[in-house]
Amino acid sequence: MDRASLGVVVVYVCQIEGRPLIKEVVSTIRKKMQGDAKRKDIKFAIESAQKKGLLSINYDEDNNVRYSVKDIRWAKPPEIAHLKTLLPVLLETPEAKKIAQMFEGMEIDDKEHKKPRLPDIRDYCFMQVDVELVTPMLGGQSGGDANNVLKFRRLGGKVWLPLNLWLKSALKLRLRQLNITESKTKYIVADDVMMNNNVVDKEIEVLNQIVNGRGVPKSKHERIPEGTKFTITLSFPTTNGVSVKDMVWCLNGVHLGSKHKEFGRLAVLNHRKVDRI
Repeated sequence: MDRASLGVVVVYVCQIEGRPLIKEVVSTIRKKMQGDAKRKDIKFAIESAQKKGLLSINYDEDNNVRYSVKDIRWAKPPEIAHLKTLLPVLLETPEAKKIAQMFEGMEIDDKEHKKPRLPDIRDYCFMQVDVELVTPMLGGQSGGDANNVLKFRRLGGKVWLPLNLWLKSALKLRLRQLNITESKTKYIVADDVMMNNNVVDKEIEVLNQIVNGRGVPKSKHERIPEGTKFTITLSFPTTNGVSVKDMVWCLNGVHLGSKHKEFGRLAVLNHRKVDRI
């Protein structure tokens, strides 16, 4: 079975099997369809189909990776009693020919016009999100003073919030809660936020965790108090990336700043799409 044909078959098997494991796809192709494909070739075809946006990754309660059909919709699968007779019919459907063309790296005909293959991850949304701090945000840079107060970064006399760095780290857990791979964070780009110095409130002392008598019992931080509002400007891919709805959900509750797992929780007040940043 050639690469393109095997790509069609794994997409179809994932459809009829629901959300199969790789080993279940291998079993169906070998036993029910009597295919002679090797396990490593089937695994490669599944991973290629996922990268091309044909399959999506899901996790079951045991954290096993399962696959399901994503963007390709079959109007009606062929109704055949025995799957071993399916392949010749399956490969003649228009949908299968399009999938095969994608696996062969070919252009797909669309109304007699050929279009080049688009990037797998694309269709970026540019958005501004108004947020409010629900809990104080803490600084984490050493100030070098006698009090050892951890401060916010400063640039040009202003408080510098490096959101492009912070968001990539902070959003990983939120995305995983939506079964979205955390690798998608590398495609998210956010503008850093510059704030006036007077936004920094009085220092806060935090009791740190001590393990076996080791560690710093307390640390002092500059803080930006709860109730502070600012705007996040960011872009992210929506095709094979993150939907606008999911991104707003992730931001509404994410924690930023030093000790971001405990402090700096955001609440989304408003969001809007904007022109390209």
